[in-house]
Amino acid sequence: MRIKNKQLYNHIRVHQILPLPTVSTIYGYLRNYGGTFGFQPQTLQMLAERTGGLKTGQRRGVILIDEMKLTPGTYFDVSYLKVGGFKDMGEDTEEALGEDFREEVEEALAKLPEDPRAQQKQARRAKAKEKNEKNRDKNLRDHALVITFQPFSGKWVQAIACFLSKGNADTEELTKLVLEATILPEKSNLLVDGVVTDGASWNRSMWNKFGVNEDNPSVEHPSDSTRRLWFLSDFPYLLKCMWNCLVNKKIILTPDGDIKLDHWKAIVDAQNLKQIGIRVAHKLTKEHLDPNPWQKMKCRMAWEFWSRSAAPAMDCLRFQGYDKLDDCSASVKWCQLINDLADAMNANRPENAVRSESSAYKKIGEFLEEFKKLKEWANQKLKEKLEIGERARITQLKKKGKNPRGRAEKYFQQQDWIFSESTDIGLLVSLKAAQQ
Repeated sequence: MRIKNKQLYNHIRVHQILPLPTVSTIYGYLRNYGGTFGFQPQTLQMLAERTGGLKTGQRRGVILIDEMKLTPGTYFDVSYLKVGGFKDMGEDTEEALGEDFREEVEEALAKLPEDPRAQQKQARRAKAKEKNEKNRDKNLRDHALVITFQPFSGKWVQAIACFLSKGNADTEELTKLVLEATILPEKSNLLVDGVVTDGASWNRSMWNKFGVNEDNPSVEHPSDSTRRLWFLSDFPYLLKCMWNCLVNKKIILTPDGDIKLDHWKAIVDAQNLKQIGIRVAHKLTKEHLDPNPWQKMKCRMAWEFWSRSAAPAMDCLRFQGYDKLDDCSASVKWCQLINDLADAMNANRPENAVRSESSAYKKIGEFLEEFKKLKEWANQKLKEKLEIGERARITQLKKKGKNPRGRAEKYFQQQDWIFSESTDIGLLVSLKAAQQ
């Protein structure tokens, strides 16, 4: 209450509406709490006490991992008489968690798939660590990593750890943190069923470290061999990436026709010409077609771009004779598919939850089936182009009197990404995890 509104707190205390402590007492409690970076035993102990009486369904949830950019700088902590602002991945608090916990994490790390370049990466990390220790004054933190637990039912969330790093956390550190963030809440009566991240390259590298891919969206749970730990990408982030990819590419080819940004532009232009009347896609504006850097980060605009009203607006205007929408069948189809998928993934009530045989489950399956067909078609088209280019290359070399070598088979197995590599992989992994 004191943090939310100081005036309200003082008013309630002065007029003795509630028996509230003084400000100095609150600060005393905060000093005893000893907030620091890493996993704090006090937080985990509090979680164990608070969740002890909850039902199993209320204790199930996921851990959310996200990073943010910070302005480098130092500060002096009066309570601990330390200078802060340097890289801090929770090494001090890790000792307080006990030797048994560290051994459990090491065992979980040993079970991960082997990396053939592990020794080379370890040598590079040791060299980088030595360099950072020499240049400690320049090793100011500029990234914060926050790990939060969110249950499937209930409106409460709990931050369980935060860390400071120079640049983004590397794959090895992030993999270890994921294991720790999965094991520790399990010891506090919580049940961690999934790990949710955004589509950043270091998060995808962490997925690879666990062996997660389009065919395998889960791994053995580090705390219970009979359970699975699922990996998902933040769905609003994926929806935003799909929107940004279409804005940048302008056209996405499909076997049913082309998905064109001009089809959405035709809706905006047609509705702007009509000064009065009902606007079918009333939330669609010019900013959705050419967003600035800040607008590209807004998930709300992505939801509006793929909204339920966009597809009927295209059909309605095409029926009225707008020439620019004569070939909008593919745009209508995929706009409806993505909108239905968004509704299914946004289910937050028991009556529309994702269960087998439910409508939400079927919508996810329909999108996955269409998306796989589109990827197979795009990969086949790319293979044909590569084969044509290879034949042309061999012909040119023969004309010059050279003996050309054929390319390896792996060259012709390249993938063509519909939106982007990170977005496509995130969609396939997340939707399969949601189904399973």
